[in-house]
Formats: sequence, structure tokens, C-alpha cells
Amino acid sequence: MSKKNFDYARRLTSNFQDYFFPKNCLNCGKEGSWLCESCINSLFFMDARFCPFCGALSDIHAVCKKCEKEIGISAVFSLFKYNDSLVRKIIKNFKYRYIKDIGYELEPIFRKFIFKYKNLIDFEDAVLIPVPLHPRKEKERGFNQAELLANIISEILNISVNAKCVKKCKKTKNQAKLDTDERLKNLTGAFRLIGDAPKKAVIVDDVFTTGATVREITNILRSAGTEKIQIITFARG
Repeated sequence: MSKKNFDYARRLTSNFQDYFFPKNCLNCGKEGSWLCESCINSLFFMDARFCPFCGALSDIHAVCKKCEKEIGISAVFSLFKYNDSLVRKIIKNFKYRYIKDIGYELEPIFRKFIFKYKNLIDFEDAVLIPVPLHPRKEKERGFNQAELLANIISEILNISVNAKCVKKCKKTKNQAKLDTDERLKNLTGAFRLIGDAPKKAVIVDDVFTTGATVREITNILRSAGTEKIQIITFARG
């Protein structure tokens, strides 16, 4: 199906759903969309000036030099803090209530963020790699929220997405219920590389908490020859 036909089909589906299941803003309840303009404008991008792994002071959105050398990730760009009440509602409904349409309404927010920080994010010749779900989990949810976000970024910047580069081959426990060490152990051997690794990768996910997931994927990519890795997530816990 061409992109034009896909967009048309998506609009028809959206119109059908809107008629029988009207949308209401997750925050204020206003009818018409999951995120009304007023509530979107109430969100403020985070200007993180501390390393997401060790907490040391760093340049904006940058990983400190010590952690960059140890882990192999140069920057983590997260749009919002997870403790914001609206951000939590977005994640809860998008990720756990499986409301896929919320993802499409995040496009203008990502566009605004990317162009605000475009001088800091190195997208040139990079490939977007969404964090994969286990096939059983993706079938249950009906979509991979990280892949949907990666596709939004791809459309904004006209860069490629490789959703098949990394595969989740082991079903794991829910990370939210584990501490940092348990998260790392839980994900050991959970992913594997399919095909060639890109020289430069931008890993995309919905939430960055301890970084256990992206660290595991980074290890796989670096072992296969990826030279530069950055992260983009909607929220940071």
C-alpha cells in the first residue's frame, strides 16, 4: 500500500472511531482529541543537564564522558519528565491501554522538540532503531509504541527506520517492577542483531528510566560495529 493510500485509510478509520468512540483530552476532558492544544502547550521540554546514567553534571542532554566511554551512548534526548501528571497519562493510555492514536497526536510535539534541539542531535547518516517488543507482546498490544514514535521522527527528518535490526528473542519480566541490577539481569540475552548494524544509530523508546534496555541493545550494536549511539525517548523517569 502506498503512503498516500495508507494515510487515506488511516483517516477513514480515525473518522469511524471518532464517530462511535469520541475522543476526550486525557487531561481536561475536552472533546475532539486525546491531547487538546491548551494541554499540549502546558507541557515544557526538559533541559536535562545531568548524566542519565550516573547523575553527574553534563552538557544539555549529554552523557558524561566517563559513562559515554563505559556504556557507549553519547546522548539521551527525552522530551519530558515522567513525573509530570499529563506525561504519565499519555504513557499509561498509549502503552498500557493500547490507544494507538495517541502516538499520532504526538507528532507536532516531537517536531517542535527536534527542531529546538536539532543542533545537538546528530541525525546525519543515522538509522532509527526502535526498541523491539517480544513478538507475543506486540501481537497482544497490536503495535510497537517505540516503532510508531520512530516512524514519526523518520517522517519529520526524512531518515530511515530499521525496525528489524534488533529482535527481542526472550520474553522478560515487567521492568517497572525491578530494581536497576534486576533490570540488567532480566534483559541479558533478550535481544539479538538481525543483519548488519549501522555505523550510527539513534535508539527510540517511549520511556528512559534506568537505561537497562538501551544499554543491552547498545552492547549488541557496538559489538557489531556501530560507532555512535544516541537515544530519543518521550519521557525520562
